Amino acid sequence: MQIYGAIAQNEPFLKDKSILETELNFGNVNHFSAGQAAFMCVETLSENEIIVAYRDWENQGYGTVVVGSVSYLETAYGEPVVFASANIYLPKIKMVNDSVFLIVYRDMDLDGKGMLVKGELNNGNIQFEAPIIFSNSMISTSSLIVMNDTTFLIAYKDNSNGFGTLLPGKFVNGSVSLGELQIFNAATSF
Repeated sequence: MQIYGAIAQNEPFLKDKSILETELNFGNVNHFSAGQAAFMCVETLSENEIIVAYRDWENQGYGTVVVGSVSYLETAYGEPVVFASANIYLPKIKMVNDSVFLIVYRDMDLDGKGMLVKGELNNGNIQFEAPIIFSNSMISTSSLIVMNDTTFLIAYKDNSNGFGTLLPGKFVNGSVSLGELQIFNAATSF
C-alpha cells in the first residue's frame, strides 16, 4: 500500500491506493486538516500509521503535524499538533526510530532561517523540544536524511551565497548536536 498526498480545491487530503490483481482501487477522500494546508510531507510511522507535517494556512501558517492510521482503503486522523508557532515554509519530516522524528523547515518569522525540531510520540501524545536554528541565513530548499539512530544530515541552499551546504548532526544522550557546515557546491544551488 502506498499513500499519496495532494490538494483538491485547496483542501488537503490523502488517498489510499491498493492494487488487487489487475484492478486499481482507491478509498474515499479523507481530510486531515479542517482548512487549507501547504507543503505537506508524509512519513511512515509503522505498517499502518503515518505522520503528516504541513503549513496550516488557517492557523497563521504554523507548522503542524497530524498522525493518521491506515486500514485497507480507510484513513483516520488524530488531533493536529503545532510544532512551530511561526509562519513556516517547506517542512521535511523523517523518523529516527519508532517514536522519535525530526522536522526541518524555513521560519519566515525569523527572516527565513533554517530550523530543526525534534519530536517524540509517546502513548499517542506528541511532544516537541524547542526548535534549534541550523542556519542563521535564509534558506530556500532543504532536505533531511536520517542515516541511523545516531546520525542525520541536512542539505540546503544558503541564500546568503547561494551555495549548497551540508550540516551533519548527531543524537547524544537523546539530545540533538549539530556538526560543522560543509559546502558541497560552491556555486548557485537549487
